[in-house]
Order: sequence, then structure tokens, then C-alpha cells
Amino acid sequence: TDKKFQETAVKREDNTDSYGLSVTYKARRWLDLGVGYTYTDKSSDLKKESYTRNIYALTVSASL
Repeated sequence: TDKKFQETAVKREDNTDSYGLSVTYKARRWLDLGVGYTYTDKSSDLKKESYTRNIYALTVSASL
């Protein structure tokens, strides 16, 4: 994602790259187990707006 901010007092440009992967395993007819990962890298002209983030997720979904 590329964003340009021109309406603000400080003109800035942000670039965001995000990648993710998830897998779900059907353990039972009524139970799903999952694991996932998301990587995000945001760069900006403003130093305080830049970051790198790694998100790991475990999911459990049960139905009656």
C-alpha cells in the first residue's frame, strides 16, 4: 500500500508491505484448529510512523 498525505501541515508518504499465511486443521467435525503469521513493514517520511510488526496467531473454533 502506498499513501500520500498532502492535506496535512507536513507532506508525507507511507509505504506498507504486509504478508500473511495461515493454516486450519479440521480436528473434528465441530472443531477447527489454526495457526497463522503476519509480517508488516511500514516505512514513512516521518520516523515515528515507521514500524515492523510480526504477529503470530493460534485459533480454535468450535461449534455445537
